[in-house]
Amino acid sequence: MTIADYSSYSVSTLYHHIYIAIAARLEYNGIVKKVIEMMNTTNANIRYTTVLPAKYVEELKQLAAHKVISSVNNGIREAIELFLGEAHREMYAQKMAEAIKDQRFLDRTMDSQTAFSQIDDEVGGQW
Repeated sequence: MTIADYSSYSVSTLYHHIYIAIAARLEYNGIVKKVIEMMNTTNANIRYTTVLPAKYVEELKQLAAHKVISSVNNGIREAIELFLGEAHREMYAQKMAEAIKDQRFLDRTMDSQTAFSQIDDEVGGQW
């Protein structure tokens, strides 16, 4: 297939095809291991000293006092987790934008989509 063959696909369908191809290769790329490590709550905590603007610390203290967050430390941890999640999503989107320009990648994606099409049929097209 050429890139022109994909022109009839919607963007969401193309992303779905790309997602399936990437999901099939996650183990190969070692991403699964990294994701599991990130999600593993038994990882040791590290004490790290940082300097924050007083305004942020005061706002975090107010949020903790109003029980919006359990503690200032937890608020900082949650903020970092949100930031890292967004940074990873942006990196993923950039990689997807690059991948969609790669003809070989598109061919592999379509091959994977074809291979999984029977599974889609078995579950009524629902995942």
